[in-house]
Amino acid sequence: MMQYQRDTTRRLLWAVVGLLAVGAGPPMAYGAGDDEPGVLRDYLGGNGLLNRGLYELAADEYRKFLKEHGEHEKAPLARYGLAVCLYHREDYEAAGAELVPLTGLSDFPFAAEVLAMSGQCHLTRGRYEPAAEMFRRLLSKHRGHDLADDAAALLVETLYLDGKYDEAVAAVRRFEKRWPNSPLGERVMFFGGSGHMGQGDWPAAIARFSLLLKDHPKSRFGEQVEFLLARCHDRNNALDEAVRWYGRVLERKTGGQVADALLALATIAQKKGEPAEAGRLLDRLLKEFGNSPLKPRALLLRGRAWFEGGQYERAAELFEQAGKHDEGQADAAAYWLAKCKLRTGQYAEAARRLNEALEAYPDSGLRAEMSYDRAVALVQAGDAESAAKALGEFRSQYPKHAMAADALQLLAAVEHSRERFDRSQEHCQAFLGDYGDHPAAAGVAFLAAENEFLRGRHADSVRRYEAFLKRYGDDPQAGKARFRRGMALYRLERYDEALGPLTEAAAGQDRDGNLGPAAEPAFRAGLLALGDLHFRRGEWKQAERWLGRYLAGGAEVPAADDALRAGQSIE
Repeated sequence: MMQYQRDTTRRLLWAVVGLLAVGAGPPMAYGAGDDEPGVLRDYLGGNGLLNRGLYELAADEYRKFLKEHGEHEKAPLARYGLAVCLYHREDYEAAGAELVPLTGLSDFPFAAEVLAMSGQCHLTRGRYEPAAEMFRRLLSKHRGHDLADDAAALLVETLYLDGKYDEAVAAVRRFEKRWPNSPLGERVMFFGGSGHMGQGDWPAAIARFSLLLKDHPKSRFGEQVEFLLARCHDRNNALDEAVRWYGRVLERKTGGQVADALLALATIAQKKGEPAEAGRLLDRLLKEFGNSPLKPRALLLRGRAWFEGGQYERAAELFEQAGKHDEGQADAAAYWLAKCKLRTGQYAEAARRLNEALEAYPDSGLRAEMSYDRAVALVQAGDAESAAKALGEFRSQYPKHAMAADALQLLAAVEHSRERFDRSQEHCQAFLGDYGDHPAAAGVAFLAAENEFLRGRHADSVRRYEAFLKRYGDDPQAGKARFRRGMALYRLERYDEALGPLTEAAAGQDRDGNLGPAAEPAFRAGLLALGDLHFRRGEWKQAERWLGRYLAGGAEVPAADDALRAGQSIE
């Protein structure tokens, strides 16, 4: 921005040369009152000093003249000269103040220059609204002036810096239509692409930046544009193109964007599941740009690369450093430190750290993730009551979060583990109603059937097991669902219907070698039920077979006495 303003000011300085010519006419007759040579001495002296670039001395002469002859016809010209001096000394506020009374003089010979310089004074101080107003007035009242394209270009820049990206892009189109061959077109194209970035219109930004490089292969914005092209492709999820452009930035080996490119490439590598490549890039960044403002982010990202690679202790060290280097990264560092504890089985410690982070960083953008992972840590630590409370709070605070479905599924499982089957069933119903296509839907549907079975509602459980098997017949839980359905039918005394699924379940267990003493207790109960079913049907050999297998689990198995008595009756 400043470079462009200085370029424009050079054009304003040449206008001042004209001003000097105006003021350097033949000497007035001595004794003519205000027109005597002594009256104009300070004014003419200021002009001469300004023309030689002695701005401070020129400013002193103009001030003397204005103090003594503020109403003289040359006063506006002197004030303009003083403003130019102040501008060159980068005292933009004072320069702007001198220009204020000149902006309303429609017949002032340098009215366009006044508006242009006044706009720039506002712009340098971040006063975008009045700056834009000055440039618009110049374009409206002095359309044919040499500074019109300068004003139009500065208006584009002002609107961009003010965050008015739609207006900036529209101003670019007007500029390009009216001044297609202006030497300022290159800069306008740059801010046009930047405006499209501000809009989030990545394809349009890519098109404009690409055209800039094509039309201006030696552009002074070239290095910056290459980086911005990489950023646009990155945001547009064209990662291969982003990598290519970031690579061009790295090929230069120097420049302000190299560290940023390394960080961006590392981020892409992490997105692509390449933690080793991310780590290599971050190690280079930390080695070559150890004093960069990007260091805390690089430390955090390097820690995450170690984390993804399963190196949790090394990751934790870097998360500690990241939090100390930048308070802005402290919440993220604390979160990932806690996740390291979670991954290494230190569940209670992870829950404690996450609770502290939630208290310490009430405005963190990671609060939802902290809350969810704290609930997971509590589940793993065996504190089901606290976990259920934490999951309930998460659902209440973040109902639209990406992890909301997972939280609801976990809450249903936690309540099931607490044998609060009615509560678990409510959560299962809510999940299946809201997230029927979720990958976890099969597990929740099975859990819903289990809830019915375990609270003794066998008819309802049969219907739910049947629905589960119809939709998820290939699910890993299908075998258990068939067995449970058979047991529910058995308890409903629908013996003929129970025989098939119980036999199938037992056969499946047999094929897997699980019918010996190591068989699941739940399936051993199925063996007892099968023995009873065959006993009721008078099929003594089959009854003896299943009861014998049941007893193979040991006399300590549930209902072993009943099985022994049934076996003795068979004998």
